[in-house]
Amino acid sequence: MKIKGKILKNITRKLTTVVRNRDYSIGANFVLKVFEESKIATFFIFNNGDSYTFEVGLDEDSGEDINIVLDSKDIDYIARKMKDDEDVILELDKNKDKLHVHQGNKKAELQYMKPDGYYPEEANFHTNNEFSIYKDLGKVYDAVNFASQDEAKPHLCGVHINNKKIEATDGHFLYCAKTAEENNLHEDTFIVPAKVIDNIEKIMGKSDWMGLINENNNRACIAIDSAGILTKINFKFINSKFPPTDQVIPKYEKSFNIEKDKLFQAVDYVGKKEREQDTCGIKITCKQGKIKVEKINDGFQGVALEQYINVDEMPESVDFSIALSRDILEPSLRVMKNKFELKYKENEQNTKSALMLEDEEKQIVIMPLNV
Repeated sequence: MKIKGKILKNITRKLTTVVRNRDYSIGANFVLKVFEESKIATFFIFNNGDSYTFEVGLDEDSGEDINIVLDSKDIDYIARKMKDDEDVILELDKNKDKLHVHQGNKKAELQYMKPDGYYPEEANFHTNNEFSIYKDLGKVYDAVNFASQDEAKPHLCGVHINNKKIEATDGHFLYCAKTAEENNLHEDTFIVPAKVIDNIEKIMGKSDWMGLINENNNRACIAIDSAGILTKINFKFINSKFPPTDQVIPKYEKSFNIEKDKLFQAVDYVGKKEREQDTCGIKITCKQGKIKVEKINDGFQGVALEQYINVDEMPESVDFSIALSRDILEPSLRVMKNKFELKYKENEQNTKSALMLEDEEKQIVIMPLNV
């Protein structure tokens, strides 16, 4: 079997990334499968109920069927020493249960095991069905930062995806983004666990699209094609109903446009922490064409640093203030486009409702602090 050094390095890096985020009780091993006539090499690893498959096309027949178990850390160590633009040859020595790996005068050998009974039966998930093409992977990465980490609320510990929007919330702030018009996700709806998305981002980095398909037994499969490698992650999605966000987003009456960079820099400056575990609030006052950004000291008592921002597009009638958590406001600003709309509403008690940040693709709703 021949495979380019660069491709082998990419795959072994992905395998070891999965290993670093898994239960070590089942070791760091993976299955390598190659069918002689298919010209496809499959690298398969199992991780806490989820399976990760990396498929790469071969330029020529492997010359033999390969179905073996290898240690991902061992092959990654060998792959790192290979040149990117030259073929790496993998050959089986079935008499000694060894895999010979060589490129030019570089040679190595690995002990392998037979895969029979090695992985649980549920690990053998390989879909041959047609995937729905989903071109919003970047928005999914953004949304995971808004998901809850409270396992007592499992329906909030993931990103809700359907054919219209991508959503995530922890109860204190809400992310809601429109899906791309060219998606063909049909009517399927998923809550993808945040841990799965975190793993996808670590393994894949940036990618233009993903495929998503609903399989049986509350499982789904995500496929991502990048750098000549088709990655499939088969996982158990959260079998629960996501809250009806349309019913909880307030009807906003007042708004104005603002540049993200100016507000983010002000929040970043006044909200600096002396210690990582510190928490603080940010008070925003909008009046007379200016935004005043203040830090509320730890414990939310008293006011410390402050910054002023001129906003040309702020109507003269704007006059309100709101206190927000810095740890919620900063990640919310990060995912907005450079110019967005800030929306607010006063209720009958003259107090402030949740604040909304909105651009042409997404909405973020942030609950205020009671100070």
